[in-house]
Amino acid sequence: MQEIPSVRLQGMGGVSSGLSEDIASIYTNPSGMGLFIPQELNFSLWPGFIPGSRYQFAGLFLPTRKLNLGLSYLGYTAGEEEIVEFDLSSRKIKVEEDTVFTFSLGKRLDKTEPLFAGMNLKYIHSRLAEDYPATSFTTDWAFLYIKNKIWFAVSIQNLFGKLKYKNIADPLPTTVRIGATYPLQFKNDRFLFALDLVKPNDDEWKQIIGIEYYPVEIPSIRLRTGIGRQSKMNIFGLGFGLKMKKFDLDYAYTGTGEKDNPIRTTLHRISLTMKFGPPLKYLPRVNQAPEIKVITAGQKESTTTVTVTYNVLDADTDTVKVNLFYECQGSTKSSNTTWGEVGLVSTGIVHTLYWDAKKDFNNQETNIRICLLADDLQGGTTGAYSDIFPLDTKPPNGSGLVFAQKPVAGDNSIILQCDWQDPSGSTKNIDTVRFAYRKNNADYTSWIDHSEQEGTLFRILDDKVGTIFGNDYFNRIKSQAVDKYGNLAEPLYYTTEEFVKPAVPNVPEILAVYTSSITLTIIPAEVIITPPELYYTLRATYTLAGIDYEKWVDRDKNLTGLSAVWQSVEPTGWDGSTITVKGLEPGTTYYFSVSAGNPRMGAEPFLDTPPANSTSSYSPIAIVVTGTASPALPIEVPPPPEILPTEKKP
Repeated sequence: MQEIPSVRLQGMGGVSSGLSEDIASIYTNPSGMGLFIPQELNFSLWPGFIPGSRYQFAGLFLPTRKLNLGLSYLGYTAGEEEIVEFDLSSRKIKVEEDTVFTFSLGKRLDKTEPLFAGMNLKYIHSRLAEDYPATSFTTDWAFLYIKNKIWFAVSIQNLFGKLKYKNIADPLPTTVRIGATYPLQFKNDRFLFALDLVKPNDDEWKQIIGIEYYPVEIPSIRLRTGIGRQSKMNIFGLGFGLKMKKFDLDYAYTGTGEKDNPIRTTLHRISLTMKFGPPLKYLPRVNQAPEIKVITAGQKESTTTVTVTYNVLDADTDTVKVNLFYECQGSTKSSNTTWGEVGLVSTGIVHTLYWDAKKDFNNQETNIRICLLADDLQGGTTGAYSDIFPLDTKPPNGSGLVFAQKPVAGDNSIILQCDWQDPSGSTKNIDTVRFAYRKNNADYTSWIDHSEQEGTLFRILDDKVGTIFGNDYFNRIKSQAVDKYGNLAEPLYYTTEEFVKPAVPNVPEILAVYTSSITLTIIPAEVIITPPELYYTLRATYTLAGIDYEKWVDRDKNLTGLSAVWQSVEPTGWDGSTITVKGLEPGTTYYFSVSAGNPRMGAEPFLDTPPANSTSSYSPIAIVVTGTASPALPIEVPPPPEILPTEKKP
């Protein structure tokens, strides 16, 4: 019940899950039947490991348009034994005879996805010592999926069923197989690597590895080897194959490497596969006409992109050639052909064709049309034509861009409101607008697609902008307009406000202890006086020792107990300020911190969370005691956690 009748797979050590390309291999994985197109008839013969035993296999594959069918026969004879009757006469009997008839079904589940499924329906008849017959029915299920040339397969054999000899029932050996195969090519040498994981219900997981090699220059030769474990024995396999037009001849040598084993240690297998009947003509169907989209075309940059999207369905073979033609009216350039090989499930194929407007079209208008032909390589073709598309290759008139207002800085972004115009006063030729900003003489660029509206509002917001705003000066912005012919307008430069991240303030100093309030003195490490509208805001927070608690408090709230007061820095700078915190718990250790932020960059005064561009520093640890003449004993506390300037905590 666990025998692998495929001689090709036995030459690869018995690997079978991900290789389902012939009628013999569907006995272990019927899902590969969805791949087959030619009719096949296979005969195999080999001895068993028990002396005197032998196997025979015959299989027939019949594909149809909707469903692929298979029939197979597997026979096993365990040899003969001589028995002595009560009257001392002797006779020979057959020890065991097994027969398995299999009806197989296979189908591709989705024509746009390479997913296949297959099923075997088995009738099993067994006879022991010519006097104890048993019959049973069972089924196999298998699935195959192809992704990036890798074949993934899973199958379950003998899902149910028992063989009952008189009063003794023997369950069929249920087996789970999981495998994958991957093709690899080195110049003129091609390899097929296969791996199997096999789990019988009465044994542990087993691994099988197989390799098939065939030289490109001699396509009719196949060389194979593999190693694995079958029937509770370590198996080593070698094999070769000859592929001819109508016949395939395969040979495999398998050995156990167990010299002391009383059973056979080597086996020789041979099989013949015949392909017969005329090829089935599954005409490929192009289900979508080619689509033409002109990205840019003009005097400076003449590029026409042709986008062809299609599915090739119901093809006779694993690959289909797609022939792409184009024709241009009035072009001095002759028609050209672009070839592309696609699999059965390829979608979204894009071909790009290039012209020079002046050389090929003399800067005149022309028309273009695309023809797509799919060929199944066996005489079946279908085609589809695109619509005729006018291609405007006249020289452009140019275009320009002006700002409707000065760029405004927002929270980690720049807001730009622009008006579009060209010399004729029209906006139809504007295709794309480019905004660039500069930091420390380094240019960073962000492209914004034109929405074909006048007075459009744009926001530049990306990681580069945020990085610039979070660390260094932002001092220039420029613009470039691109028309649909690929021409760039002259850039216009504008100077904007200078934004800088506040430096870390000095460490706050605690001026009073043994009271219920503390006064902090904060001196900023840097004073910015230009432009005039730029100023600092400061806020302070506290943290109880051993408690992860930090809370911002709005400046307009006069809370008793715990409060933090905002202090604004005027353009003239400042030379010192104090923040008073009242209502502190006696005998409690507090950490104090102060943060500086730039409100022009998002540090609004009433936010519950600190601004992203704020900086902070911690005060020394202090013990505050209320109503006592002397401080309490020092409390061992860990140092305050280090807060990086980029964190959103003060």
